[in-house]
Amino acid sequence: MTLDQAIWREATLADLYAKQQKFTKSNEYTAMYKKLAYEHRQMESWLKGYKELIERNTPRMVNYYGDGFYDGEMIYDGAECPNCGMDFEEDDENWDMPYCPHCGQKLQWEWKGEEDAGYDSD
Repeated sequence: MTLDQAIWREATLADLYAKQQKFTKSNEYTAMYKKLAYEHRQMESWLKGYKELIERNTPRMVNYYGDGFYDGEMIYDGAECPNCGMDFEEDDENWDMPYCPHCGQKLQWEWKGEEDAGYDSD
């Protein structure tokens, strides 16, 4: 079972038990279904948080940009976090940091030029 499947399962069970408590006439069963709905909703929340931590710790390539030219070539001296959009300037102390200081996203800084970024230089 994947993490997304587990999240879906917990959300489905929470919804099922929440609906079930509305249709039962017994207070004992209503309390049981309410508790089960709460527990599955809590597990869904924990799994989503875990998924977010995994995604933040997976390196993502910064988005490089340029704001000037030198000898007819674009100078890529800026970058932004792919998660939150925080800007980095090449002379900034945060340049080449392993994690974004704003959101905690793990960053990948390796870039060789336009041919690696999928840009067509024609």
